[in-house]
Amino acid sequence: MRIHIVIRVKPGAYHTVFEDLQDKFIDSRINGLLGDYDIIFTRELRDENDYYDTIVKQVMTDGNIKPAQSFIVIKPMKKESQEQETAYIFINLIPGSGEYVQQRLLAYTEVLSADIVSGNFDMIAQVSIKNVHQLWRFLGEVAHIQGVCRTVTHLVPEAFSR
Repeated sequence: MRIHIVIRVKPGAYHTVFEDLQDKFIDSRINGLLGDYDIIFTRELRDENDYYDTIVKQVMTDGNIKPAQSFIVIKPMKKESQEQETAYIFINLIPGSGEYVQQRLLAYTEVLSADIVSGNFDMIAQVSIKNVHQLWRFLGEVAHIQGVCRTVTHLVPEAFSR
């Protein structure tokens, strides 16, 4: 089971939190974000206890982290990565449209993964883009997919990826 955790950190604590997560969770994908959240942390969970041991004990109790949101992946879909800029798109959907939107998104070469999740959003898509202009064009296409209600996009600066 996969989980995405989006984190906001206290002012001045970004690098400390980012490096601490990298040290603690070497088997996880950790990216810095530009947008409402500071870090997205993606991890494959072994079982329910791994969620408690990992997220509750080690992440949520860090005094530099403001309340975080967890998104448990209900239906994962992933493609091979390309070496370009990365962005995460958090998507709200019309009820019942998840699989349709997921399949439509995965038809685009820019989309690396499109996970149906639980939480404040219904889907998290990871995209690989050449530049911001390509991202804006792509977001325009996503907005016209039947079933998509709202998107929130976070860019991953290259310097804050692992």
